[in-house]
Amino acid sequence: MTMERIISLLPSAAEIICLVGGQPEMVGRSHEVGPGSVKLNSQKSTTDDFPSTIHHLPILTEAKTKFTTAADVDRQVSEALSSGNSLYNLDVDQLRGLQPSVIVTQ
Repeated sequence: MTMERIISLLPSAAEIICLVGGQPEMVGRSHEVGPGSVKLNSQKSTTDDFPSTIHHLPILTEAKTKFTTAADVDRQVSEALSSGNSLYNLDVDQLRGLQPSVIVTQ
């Protein structure tokens, strides 16, 4: 039986995948799953610590917003969405290189 190559860009989905035994098939993850804080490029991000079994997987996303104050983040999000822009950067080259058979996102 061929194993899937799963990338989860949604933290809650990563948790469910691991809880149902899919962790060995995961090959990539969101910046929002991982130990304490992680960096992709130069931006620091606070993240969830669960599931710890996938902290070693490549991080494929990063937030375009930078946390300063709640009001400023709200402004950044509103501006991005009103312009039709995404709130996240996606490392497309790394994603392609991982050759996923399944990508879980929202």
